[in-house]
Amino acid sequence: MKVLLVVPNLPKELDWGTTPEPPLGVASVAAYLEDDHEVRILDNYLERLPPSEVEKQIRSFSPDAVGISAMTFTFGEAQKIAARVKGIDKNINVFVGGPHASLFPAEVLKCENVDAAVRGEGEFTAKEYLDCVKSGKPLNGVAGLAFRRAGKVELNPPRPVLTDLDSLRMPARHLLKIQEYPEYKMSVLLKPPLTTMCTSRGCPYNCSYCSSPTIWGRSWRGSGGKRVVDEMQFLVEKYGVRSIKFHEDHFTLNRKRVLEICSEITSRGLDVTWQCEARVNNVDREILQAMKKAGCRIVWYGIESGTQKILDFYRKGTTLEQIKNAVSLTKEAGVSPMGSFILGAPLESREEMEETIRFGLGLGLKEVYFNALIAIPGTDLYDYVVKNNYLHKHLEGGIIEVEGKVPREEVLMFRNKAQKKVITKKILENWPHLLGYFVTHPAALASKKTLNTVRFLAK
Repeated sequence: MKVLLVVPNLPKELDWGTTPEPPLGVASVAAYLEDDHEVRILDNYLERLPPSEVEKQIRSFSPDAVGISAMTFTFGEAQKIAARVKGIDKNINVFVGGPHASLFPAEVLKCENVDAAVRGEGEFTAKEYLDCVKSGKPLNGVAGLAFRRAGKVELNPPRPVLTDLDSLRMPARHLLKIQEYPEYKMSVLLKPPLTTMCTSRGCPYNCSYCSSPTIWGRSWRGSGGKRVVDEMQFLVEKYGVRSIKFHEDHFTLNRKRVLEICSEITSRGLDVTWQCEARVNNVDREILQAMKKAGCRIVWYGIESGTQKILDFYRKGTTLEQIKNAVSLTKEAGVSPMGSFILGAPLESREEMEETIRFGLGLGLKEVYFNALIAIPGTDLYDYVVKNNYLHKHLEGGIIEVEGKVPREEVLMFRNKAQKKVITKKILENWPHLLGYFVTHPAALASKKTLNTVRFLAK
């Protein structure tokens, strides 16, 4: 069979100038489908093709099946792609995977143009599903699958989470246009060429705003040090990569694994810089120093608030003292700490938002991002917001812009004022580097990210 895997573009109202990165989940599924099928990937978040061109590419490949990866806020776009596929040939099988299918399989199957939904980790569910489609075998034995039978939605038992990530194949990056992703060509904070990796899954924590545990499970699993560094070395040798972003919730949760990864990197003499994400209660002096020696340059912390009351509301499980200690230890190790914050919790006051901004700006972070709170379907925060009517506006996919004690417009004013301070300070501190960067990378001047930054500062 010929199988086309599609990543939809963002809807316009949610396209905030984020930078496209390789869809590793889709590429991981493709690595298994390639055994028995001819597979292509169309990442329209990267390519930004108009609908007519997407249809042209589908017609040109003439697939027997189309798989669409959908987050909650891209499911509307996924439905449009499914409709175009069925408009070309109603016999083309359409299945949807990704976070939205994992959270809301029955809702996905309300779309008449979707034949099945792949829930949870998709590598083996998608493979078994397409094998059944090809052979005509019944679908009720495919764990993790949802499908329609006689007009009724059938939910097969969930597939047990993968516990041995070392056994997983590397993502099929050869099906992606790796060298076309923006940060492969141009990266300010790390050395280009840059690409991404994911080496762990699952989250044992209980943050109210996050859907990750529902999608990946609460049991954390990670690849071993050798397997991680094998993939890093492959990226260096195959694609000329000099920097890697680890995109996973808890790179440092298992400190033994972190030390193994660092030891493996240094023993091989692998010349690569990297960044990761971590919780402030999962770092210490020893692992940060080992990470620095092994090439780590940035650690990203989801800090969220500068008041204990709001941290507790989000069920973050961290304290202000832990935040300050983690940032201090990170700087002491010679690694740049970065952090993100959320403004506008339902019961958060103006004074508490001002305190979060003061706290965030005073930590000495390399980068600081302030965001206005949204509630994502499938999270406890979403249920709380709906129950208590803390609603400002519905966005694509049912996402809610939250409005609580402080009006949403005022929250955005706080956010914008704080972010302008961050950007202005960054420009003043780094203008020689930025000037040199734009001289050597003139195309960056016209990039969407640069233009959006200029527009934002001009408001």
